[in-house]
Amino acid sequence: MREIRTILYPTDFSPCAEKAFGHAILLAKAFGSRLILFHAVVLYQEGVHFPGASERLEELYASLEARARANLPDAGDVEVDKVVARGVSAAEEILGFAKQTPVDLIVMGTHGRGELAQLFLGSVTERVIRGACCSVLTVRSEAKPLQPDMGYRRIVLSVDFSEDCRGAASWVRALSRRFGSEVHFVHVVEDSIHPAYFATGRTSIRELIPDVVEKSEQAMGRLAEEAGFSRSEIAKVVLEGKPSSEIARYCGEIGADLLCVGARGMSGLDSGLLGSTAERLVRKAPCAVLVAR
Repeated sequence: MREIRTILYPTDFSPCAEKAFGHAILLAKAFGSRLILFHAVVLYQEGVHFPGASERLEELYASLEARARANLPDAGDVEVDKVVARGVSAAEEILGFAKQTPVDLIVMGTHGRGELAQLFLGSVTERVIRGACCSVLTVRSEAKPLQPDMGYRRIVLSVDFSEDCRGAASWVRALSRRFGSEVHFVHVVEDSIHPAYFATGRTSIRELIPDVVEKSEQAMGRLAEEAGFSRSEIAKVVLEGKPSSEIARYCGEIGADLLCVGARGMSGLDSGLLGSTAERLVRKAPCAVLVAR
């Protein structure tokens, strides 16, 4: 069974980071994890050296630490630590600390402060997801609000049958056991096929593999058993279309609380790269997204 011994929660005290804080608290309480509140002071960044900046940072940290302890009253063995790092790159400070400590999970918001924050996936979060040696749970500012008393009621696993997908399945099993979650395995069949097959006269995956839905469901059943589920414990769903769009839509339709996805897909990209489906889901999913390694 996968355990979460240490959770790293990087924050810039923005509204999006605040939203991720609830997930960090929920998981620390459920797994009895050590929770590390982490803030990187970026040297030469505007506002770092204004009068009273250090005092204000201490105030913010003290408030956050107090709330963390207040929300973990029944977990006496849970450690809550705070770390302030200084460097030229917030992402590098987070990655370096996560590797040195080490941590089992990083929980963070996808966007930070700044006028351009909502125009693109925050560069800090993107670099952390790409470079982390552990899994990363991300929360968009637009994500469905977390209900701490309910936990993760519905968890969706994005299934592409890659090795990282198997790792994501083990995360789903551990989380569903803790929260009694309803679990959905979702695989998306892309209807388009490689042009090399056009010479055969077939133009869709259903023409090429007529029983693709049945084969996909059977494969998901085997994946579930490998992860420790019985086949009847999960809902097996096969959709057609663009994977990131269909999975995000499905999460919204069922009111999913968490989506789990492997960091890399079947392309077998290097560990420093993020699979395109995972990256798109981090950007558009209506719920928190766990990028698993």
